[in-house]
Amino acid sequence: MDLSKRQKEALQIIKDHPGIYARGFGELFWPDHLAHKKQSNNSYGSQRGKPGWLMAGSYLGKLKKKGLIRNGYKLAGEKVYGFYLKGNTEKFL
Repeated sequence: MDLSKRQKEALQIIKDHPGIYARGFGELFWPDHLAHKKQSNNSYGSQRGKPGWLMAGSYLGKLKKKGLIRNGYKLAGEKVYGFYLKGNTEKFL
């Protein structure tokens, strides 16, 4: 499987920050993007950066669909959330 330069950068971020959430991933992957500064207000209150979270979650979903990463799991009754490299994904880095 051939990976693009950006996909390899994304996998390196997940390797360096195991258990990272979509928001943290987005801020590291696109540090200067305006989506992280956008303010939105709806009936549930004001939020900053939600478009950035959604953008990152979409990108992570594509990596998950390719079988490169996995997200949260339950370990002996303890819930562990976030995104992690899957199996032998490190061979692509």
